[in-house]
Amino acid sequence: MKLSGALQYLSSQGSGIGSRCTRNGSSTPSVVAFSNRSRNPSLFEVKDISPPPESLGLHSFPPNTTNGDVITVNGQSYVVKSTVIRYKLQRGRYRPCHKRLDVLGTSRYIYNLYLTNIYSNSPMK
Repeated sequence: MKLSGALQYLSSQGSGIGSRCTRNGSSTPSVVAFSNRSRNPSLFEVKDISPPPESLGLHSFPPNTTNGDVITVNGQSYVVKSTVIRYKLQRGRYRPCHKRLDVLGTSRYIYNLYLTNIYSNSPMK
């Protein structure tokens, strides 16, 4: 299997990506190429958008992860604020080239809901 570009070894402890089973039943650590990461449908770039924004790295989640889902990254829970999927036109078809989850910490998310509720109920809109 020829992989273009630099390879990055993703361990299960550092990146949140577990090992996957091969045909013979043994489990091996996942290895993903930077240019081929869109081919893995469950690999997302996770970005914490609370100030100051920071990247939390590449993590594996179910492909149907959407807004409002609660996810756990490095032992902390986050709420998915938005899902961004970018497409590239290749050979007459649009193919996904980048997937990102914009997340907020659960405490920040609840605090934002509280402030929104106060503002919407105030007489001075």
